[in-house]
Amino acid sequence: MGQTNIRYTDESINTAFSAFYVIPEYQREYVWEKTQVKQLMEDLLDAYASDKNKAYFLGTIVTCSANGDFELVDGQQRLTTFFIILCIVKKLYAEYGIPTASIDQLICGTSLNQYGVPVTRYRLELQHQNVTNCLELIAKGEPRPSDVSKTGGRLFDAAEVVEQFMRDNFADITAFGPFAAFLLYKSSFVRIDTQNVVDALKMFETINERGKNLDPIDLLKNMLFTNVQPNQFAALNTEWKSVINELERIDEKPLRFLRYFIMAKYDVSKEPNGVLREDRIFAWLKANKKQCPYASAPFKFVQGMKDSASFYANCKKPANSWGGVLEA
Repeated sequence: MGQTNIRYTDESINTAFSAFYVIPEYQREYVWEKTQVKQLMEDLLDAYASDKNKAYFLGTIVTCSANGDFELVDGQQRLTTFFIILCIVKKLYAEYGIPTASIDQLICGTSLNQYGVPVTRYRLELQHQNVTNCLELIAKGEPRPSDVSKTGGRLFDAAEVVEQFMRDNFADITAFGPFAAFLLYKSSFVRIDTQNVVDALKMFETINERGKNLDPIDLLKNMLFTNVQPNQFAALNTEWKSVINELERIDEKPLRFLRYFIMAKYDVSKEPNGVLREDRIFAWLKANKKQCPYASAPFKFVQGMKDSASFYANCKKPANSWGGVLEA
C-alpha cells in the first residue's frame, strides 16, 4: 500500500494562525450573514461559560499545501470569521492599553517570497478580485468603503457583529481577557492537509457527502472542479461566476434555480411525486451521473446552467433594445 499524502493535525486558533492561508478565487466567497456570525459568537460564549478550561471543537478544515502556504478548500467561512475575530480582539486590547504583539503575529507575519526575500503578509489572503483589500482594512481598523462589494460588505458586517457582541458581553479587560484566551487556546479544529488540490477536493466531498454541512450548490461546484484539471480551474470558475452573476441580477437564490434547472432538463420521475426537493439535490446528483453530465462534461454542464440562467433572468427582467431593463 502506498504512503498517504494526507496529514491530520489538531489546531487551536493560536497555532493555526502561525501559518499562512490562501483562499483561491475559484472557491466560494464569504457568504456568512450577521445571524451566522452572531450564532458562532453565542456558541463560543456558551462553551466558555460552561467550562472555560474545556476545548470547544469547531469541526474540520481541508487544505492543500502550496509553496509553504495552505490553500483552503473547506472551512474558509469559519477561518475568515476567526481572522476577523482576531482583528477585533486586537482593537479592544489596544483600547484597554494591553500590548497587542501576541495578536499582531497571528494577524500578520513574515515569509520568504519566490526570490527568497522576506515579506510581511497577512495570515489570511482572499484572492477574490472584489474583496482583496477588505481584510487588510478591517485589520487596520479602517472604515467600510462606500463602494464595497456585497461580499466585502459581509466581511465588514461580520466585524461589526463581533465587536458589538464583545462590547455587550464584557465590560472591561478583567472580563474580556479570559474570554480572549479561551478563543485563542481552547477553540480547536482538525486541519486535514493534502499535497494535491484534487485530493483536497475529494476529501471535501467525502466530509460533506450527506449534504448536511453545505448548500448543495457549493457541493455541486466542488464536484465540477474535481472533474477538471487544476489548470482549468480559472476558466471553469469564470463560467460558474457568470451563472451566479445572472442570478444575483434578479435576486434569485442559486439553490432554487438549481432545483428548477434539474427538474426542467433531467428525469426526476423516481423522486416522490416526481418532485425534486432541495434537501434531495445532492443525493440526486450523486445517483444520476449518467444523465446529468456534471462529471463527464463539466464545462458543458455549466454552459447549460449559464444559458438557462440567462434566459430565466431575461424573462424575469427583460432588457429593452437600448440595453436597459423594462420596468413592470
